[in-house]
Amino acid sequence: MFVSVTSQDIAAGIPKSIMCCPIALAVQRATGVPDAWAGPFKICVDGGHNGTHDTPAVAEEFMRRIDAGEAVEPFIFELADAEAPNWYGAQSDMRSEPPTE
Repeated sequence: MFVSVTSQDIAAGIPKSIMCCPIALAVQRATGVPDAWAGPFKICVDGGHNGTHDTPAVAEEFMRRIDAGEAVEPFIFELADAEAPNWYGAQSDMRSEPPTE
């Protein structure tokens, strides 16, 4: 599953917040799971039971930069072991292929 972190996620996100950072907001939107969270080591979409995934390196670097107050840009990352297109009933940003923007 590919997750798009948009400029809206960046503007609305709160650095250093596992529930409200731009990546968490993007994962919440992509999966339809409102309590999904994102940390530097794991991204969780199911209370830690079945939906915990390793944080991709590109997402880790984004978190490091935004938490340090550095400028960041929208980007796309993959949760490699997440199933698409109907994982957790989400309908918006679910893709099994990267977007062609």
